[in-house]
Amino acid sequence: AFFHWRRYGRDPYVVDSPSIYLPAPPPELTAAGGALLHDGRSSRRTLTTALLDLASRDELAFRVKDHLIGRDEVTIELRSPDLDDPRVRLNRRNPLSAAEGQVLGNLERHAAEGTDGAPELDRAALLQFGKSVPEFDKRLEAELVRRGWFTEPPAKATQRWWLIGGVEIVGAFVAFMIGSTIPSGGFV
Repeated sequence: AFFHWRRYGRDPYVVDSPSIYLPAPPPELTAAGGALLHDGRSSRRTLTTALLDLASRDELAFRVKDHLIGRDEVTIELRSPDLDDPRVRLNRRNPLSAAEGQVLGNLERHAAEGTDGAPELDRAALLQFGKSVPEFDKRLEAELVRRGWFTEPPAKATQRWWLIGGVEIVGAFVAFMIGSTIPSGGFV
């Protein structure tokens, strides 16, 4: 039991680093930027996080239109922020990055007047908005590179390593084919 505790059960030795003095995320790191850092690449999670951050700032709201038969429809309603609400003021204390501002601008551009008079995006408008997501990803990655969280955009690094991996696989296949044609088969 002592050996097992000594080998596996002891508390780990933790070395102090400057990160332990960080009580909260840095003020310049937005929620979508944090999602990008966590995943290491742009994904649907970064866009979803940006939309939820905009909703917490009272810039938009998600509405569900219930249908008795068939799938329910989710729309996005654009709102005028209620700055008298302390929760909204607290959520708006940090500024938006250029990427989140671009998302909000694209939502406003694709919005049409809804049934209650407020601007909203239905399913068709959301599909049109979806075409602007790659630009959001590029802007968000560029923002994190500019602030020093990454040395280069993750999409660029990923693309480069996919290319290197593809070249290695093709090279291995060619080497195998050449080696298998040698009569002695020693190369293989």
